[in-house]
Amino acid sequence: MPCDATDQPSPAALEAMAATLEASGRYRVLRRVEPCVTIAPPPGTPTRLGLLLDLETTGLDPEQDEIIELAMLPFTYGLDGTLYGVGEPFSRLRQPSRSIPPAVTSLTGLTDDMVAGHRIDPEEVARFIAPAALVVAHNARFDRRFAERFCEAFAAKPWACSLAQVDWAAEGFEGTRLGYLAMRCGLFFGGHRALHDCEATLAILARPLPNTGVTGLARLLETARQPSWRIWAVEAPFEAKDRLKARGYRWNGEATAGQPRAWYTDVPEALQQAELSFLWQEVYGREVDLPRQRLTAQERFSERGEDGLPGRQPGSEAALVLPPLTPGLRLSEMPLAGLPCRTTAVPLICPHSGIHSPTGVAVLSVKKAVQQAVSCVEDGGGEGCGEQRRAEGRFPMTTASRCTNSA
Repeated sequence: MPCDATDQPSPAALEAMAATLEASGRYRVLRRVEPCVTIAPPPGTPTRLGLLLDLETTGLDPEQDEIIELAMLPFTYGLDGTLYGVGEPFSRLRQPSRSIPPAVTSLTGLTDDMVAGHRIDPEEVARFIAPAALVVAHNARFDRRFAERFCEAFAAKPWACSLAQVDWAAEGFEGTRLGYLAMRCGLFFGGHRALHDCEATLAILARPLPNTGVTGLARLLETARQPSWRIWAVEAPFEAKDRLKARGYRWNGEATAGQPRAWYTDVPEALQQAELSFLWQEVYGREVDLPRQRLTAQERFSERGEDGLPGRQPGSEAALVLPPLTPGLRLSEMPLAGLPCRTTAVPLICPHSGIHSPTGVAVLSVKKAVQQAVSCVEDGGGEGCGEQRRAEGRFPMTTASRCTNSA
């Protein structure tokens, strides 16, 4: 007898069928990503507002390609990583200046007709993100660079990356792609549309991880709150490239302000010395003073913070730390290969005085700043030499400050 279309099993009956299939050991059941259930936080529990962000774009290059869809999903979380609630999403389409490439349409389903006449107001975006303590993206290295170029308000926010800042491998996952993570969590969703990706990411982060039992969000917050160090393996021997690549180093092929042309890696602050020891023993065969940058959630994944470009907020700078300096040291003896010679705003910390050039002020080329820092040591080091140069107007300096992350 034909089944009446109105005679569909209830959700409870469907769930019972799914449980029966799973209990047999012969089937795995994927459940559609559903809106997260709101939970009232216990009285007195401090909470924060986070934003899950996802973009669809015409390509991978933020200098040439454009945003065609932007979605943000606000959520309330506890400092321990508990998800308490989800707010109304922000989802907009945008018509680019050029036709959407066929490959992007094939991936996302977005066509020129769908986005025609649509625009996204950067001021509306800025108002929406204003209350947020943290922006989360699944591949923040991609999303943040597009987002900051579109709306400067994103530069003032701490960011976290659910792809890179959860150790999925340690939890038994064999990959980090969003669709794979969802499948391993027993979920499926309409992928490659911005809001669907946001909902799926949040659903995955809200679940306990298989091995540790803590939520993905808790592990993400723990990692994002910790400072990390970017270590540049400048002038590493060519024959070491395969070893560096196997260890996770990335190649920067073009020297820019704050970024030498060299292999680099980001490590937690606690592992900085161990990574330097690896380089000294396995790559250089001796102790070498290498450029380093201290990164926090405020500038991590950002062109503005990582490249030393203007626009960073006071107290959130990524500093290029000078190696130890001694009186009479020649510039030719400094490990400066690959550092830019043009004017830059990269803060330069003197290891003796602890002072550096102010954030966002393009005062000197990096090499010129090193020369003056050497002179600083010859003057006797300490705050006095910095104060003297500030008074003379030759090398404006300020006491180093650090961001206090409230996320």
